[in-house]
Amino acid sequence: ALASGHWTNVAARDPVKTYNRFAVDSLAGVDARFAWPRFLAATGVAGRSAEVVVREPSFVAALADAIATTPLPVWKAYLRTRLLDAYAPVLGNDFVAARFAFAGTALSGTPENLARWRRGIALVQQSLGDALGRLYVARHHPARSQQKMEVLVDNLFAAYRESIDSIDWMGPATKREAQAKLATFAPKIGYPKRWIDYGTLEIRRGDLAGNVVRAREFAWQRDVAKLGKPVDRDEWFMTPQ
Repeated sequence: ALASGHWTNVAARDPVKTYNRFAVDSLAGVDARFAWPRFLAATGVAGRSAEVVVREPSFVAALADAIATTPLPVWKAYLRTRLLDAYAPVLGNDFVAARFAFAGTALSGTPENLARWRRGIALVQQSLGDALGRLYVARHHPARSQQKMEVLVDNLFAAYRESIDSIDWMGPATKREAQAKLATFAPKIGYPKRWIDYGTLEIRRGDLAGNVVRAREFAWQRDVAKLGKPVDRDEWFMTPQ
């Protein structure tokens, strides 16, 4: 029932079609049956932005239909299953094996799970990627390497600027536009200017699942805190390693 409201993969990748911007106070126009105020309050979005993007409005309608017609015990079973599925990789060997047999082998055709140490590193990377990155940079990317790369990239930019000015098939106006576009390019080399501060994220020895819950909450709150603020052009969307 929920899947029936989803668009095709092709439509879901369309950046124009999925950019459906709504004022928060007009979300009832998407589907008045959905509890928008409660949802926005529970996610921490309420009060942080006057507008939101609803990628697939038809899904909201399908969800509202399902909420209205599906018995509560079914919802409880469904949500319990989704919760266990989300945390199965960190809930012990039986959960890990059961989830991989379905998601890894049955759905993806992968015959064998990654070694435990590889899964452990992947989890640290996902949860504390910048903290791991700082250790990686300290070991593998000394300051002299950073300086060399910055000089190299500066030289590349200088060469581009000269190349644009010397192109004979561009008119003066086009060259100005090209130079202006080049000037907006922000190179990101080696590591970010500001590391993520994990000071408020509590990591407890012996509480793996709890650590994952808190790490996911930390990441969500960090994203929510960006709402209504200028875009940070220096932010990285990958880790140095």
